[in-house]
Amino acid sequence: MNLKLYLVIVLLLGMSCTNKVKENNIQTVDQSKIETIDIKLEKHSVEGKLLNPTKIGISENKLIFLNNVDGTFLSIYENEKQDYKFCGNQLHKGKGKGEIAREIDNHTFRVKGNKVEFCDLLNIYEYNIEGTPNKKLTSLFEFDRSYFPVNCGFRLYNNYYFKNTTPRGPKIERLFQCTDGKSTKEVYPFPTDLLSKSDANKGRGNLWQIFAGSYAIDPQDKKMFISYQNFPQIDIIDTQEMKKMGTIRYAEQRKTTFFDGNQYAPSSKNYIYGNEIYTTKNRVYALILEQSKETLSTIDFENPSVLPYILVIDMDGKPQYRLNLDHLILSFAVSEDDTMLYGASPFESNTIFSYNLKN
Repeated sequence: MNLKLYLVIVLLLGMSCTNKVKENNIQTVDQSKIETIDIKLEKHSVEGKLLNPTKIGISENKLIFLNNVDGTFLSIYENEKQDYKFCGNQLHKGKGKGEIAREIDNHTFRVKGNKVEFCDLLNIYEYNIEGTPNKKLTSLFEFDRSYFPVNCGFRLYNNYYFKNTTPRGPKIERLFQCTDGKSTKEVYPFPTDLLSKSDANKGRGNLWQIFAGSYAIDPQDKKMFISYQNFPQIDIIDTQEMKKMGTIRYAEQRKTTFFDGNQYAPSSKNYIYGNEIYTTKNRVYALILEQSKETLSTIDFENPSVLPYILVIDMDGKPQYRLNLDHLILSFAVSEDDTMLYGASPFESNTIFSYNLKN
């Protein structure tokens, strides 16, 4: 064989193997080998009605809570001096101009600067918390109603994405790309390899709860991180190519069965893993509550024996450390410089938690 041709073949084979390794890159985290820190969250009593916040975002010197209360969706607090002054509620629920009639999906609630992007199951909106009353809310995109309801929707570059079940066959969720409101392209299938063939082939009943999870996109819009509720893993997605770059598995999968009887409902014996995920430009923070649903139903929330932890990884998925929390917070955010952690709990009203990560 010609030497040059041989070298070209070897080079191409090597490149092919390298790409395959990257696409199938699965990293298992041995948590016994990473630094674990027990932290004591500081509690701050606040004014207003911070009752059941499901998402937190940071806008310069303000904390923005997705908090459905008194006919509004957003509760805003100052955090520049750590005094958490209540600045009021915004974004009213209704059918009038500048109002939202449907519930906001918390999975893709995202704060960038003074603007909040979110999906209400049919549209993607942008809301400017500093704008004039009549110009705060802008509809960025309306999905084709044949896909209603959309489980989540978000904008990346000039494309729009939504998560929905496949129209035919097993109702497994996938991520679709949509550019003109009608034309769609499947860009990312959720991890059906985690389903047994018998479960996947049943195809009756919506499996959205199985793959329910949280999504976080880094501030540069280069990577998306998906944390699954029922699987102990985090997927890293290249947002330009919408291809999986790697998977972080942080615990042993303790799945039993996905269905109970003839109802095809997720089994009560399933484990809950990922609950929330947040990114800064340097770090990814995954809030994990590793317990069975049966255990969760018996928790004394005023004095819980089960507490979550936050697994911190870098942008490539390398574990950095673990934070053991002392309160049952279920939503949180981290300052862009990775110095302050903020949290909220649906079981402790009118309370903001904080922790100085420099400690």
